[in-house]
Amino acid sequence: MKQFRFFTMLMLCVAAMGFTMTSCLSDTDDDSNKVKPLTPADKAAMIAEMAGEYNGYIYFVNDSSRMDSILVHSAVTASDSLFTIYDFPYRALTPGIADENLRNIITNAGEGIFKDVLQFYANTSKDKAFYTFMALPLTADQLERTFNYDGKEHTIKLKYAAQIANYNIYGASSIYYPCGEFYKNEMIVYILFNTIEVDGDVRTLNRVLYYYGKK
Repeated sequence: MKQFRFFTMLMLCVAAMGFTMTSCLSDTDDDSNKVKPLTPADKAAMIAEMAGEYNGYIYFVNDSSRMDSILVHSAVTASDSLFTIYDFPYRALTPGIADENLRNIITNAGEGIFKDVLQFYANTSKDKAFYTFMALPLTADQLERTFNYDGKEHTIKLKYAAQIANYNIYGASSIYYPCGEFYKNEMIVYILFNTIEVDGDVRTLNRVLYYYGKK
């Protein structure tokens, strides 16, 4: 996890630069440590190395403003460049929602299947083992779910976000994008949600969930 704390700082650096193709790993003139355009062969090699099943967790800030986590089962498949969470936990979206009935409905939605399409754009380490990529939701409605709870039928819909800015009294302190990083069989992915709709009641989330997994 120590490595990935560094990688998170790198991602914030990249975000602040608007994903320009300039490395923030080094301020030297060493060409081996700068971002280079990827060839189709590079991308194929990357997804092949990432492919497999992962032991992973979804991390989120709970109602006590503490980092919490939920175990999930996930995988990357090389044939379609998909990252899949097979048991995405809806309850990770309940912090910050004050309506107890709404929270109970979301929690009892259980789990859904979430898929991201991985689009590689950078290889930024000297050993060429550190990959950065966009992680874009496969479909807009993939986590839409209709289910029965407390004798009634309920429907949940989620809207994804292209970016989310966290603010403090000085303005935007960090900007998150739907992207990820991979290094030596460890992977992180940011999953961004804009709103959640429960039975027609739309609530703003502006929520960043953080996935970490290891093969």
